Amino acid sequence: MRTVQITNLIFDIPVNSVEDIKAFRKPVSNLIKQWRSDFDNAGIPVDYFHNHNEETGNTINRYPLIQYHAINGRLVITGINEGSEALEIFSGLLAEREIPGDVHFKGKSNLPWKTHQLKQDEFDIRLTDTLSEYLITNWLPLEDERYELWSEMLSLQDRITLLDEALPRQIAKFLGAAGINYSASFTAFVSNILSTENKIKEYNFHKLPFTCTFRCNVLLPDGIGIGQVPSIGFGRINKL
Repeated sequence: MRTVQITNLIFDIPVNSVEDIKAFRKPVSNLIKQWRSDFDNAGIPVDYFHNHNEETGNTINRYPLIQYHAINGRLVITGINEGSEALEIFSGLLAEREIPGDVHFKGKSNLPWKTHQLKQDEFDIRLTDTLSEYLITNWLPLEDERYELWSEMLSLQDRITLLDEALPRQIAKFLGAAGINYSASFTAFVSNILSTENKIKEYNFHKLPFTCTFRCNVLLPDGIGIGQVPSIGFGRINKL
């Protein structure tokens, strides 16, 4: 068993699309840049907030410990472990500092930054003797080449096999970021494809996000993302 820290920073800011979620990272990054010394003093890398190498601008190949998404139509930032610590600092700074006038979101600068809610929890991740069922929404499970392969397949069973190969790898990536290594000792497989959404453009490649159920013998926390680009709301999971 391993306990992970999960923090949700919930804003009273409505969100209508993935593009809104993606755009919200920009004002947050602007604030982090201006308050960088506070994070440096706490030993918290600011790249947790945007997951890019600050020198090259390239995406850092790691599971994102800070993720932007929506709950009940409101913008949320979720932090895991070190990301949770970073959000706690960010929440305190939002409460005590004046928000610079040059920080905008969708053309607006008077956002209700200070009326956010900070919800902190601990979750015990552990292997179980039975399979739990989870819902995963807007999941992008396949890299470009494997998505092309999936698109060319005629057999539904073959397509499911590709998803079943991707799912445990992506769960393991989250577990590894949380400091857990179950290697090959856990089971995860897709139990149903409920729907596919409109194609989205992900790194110049148009893909269908899936909404599925899956079964797994690891207890996983609600609200985390897996798959491709979980940092902007894709692949959110919730236990059924």
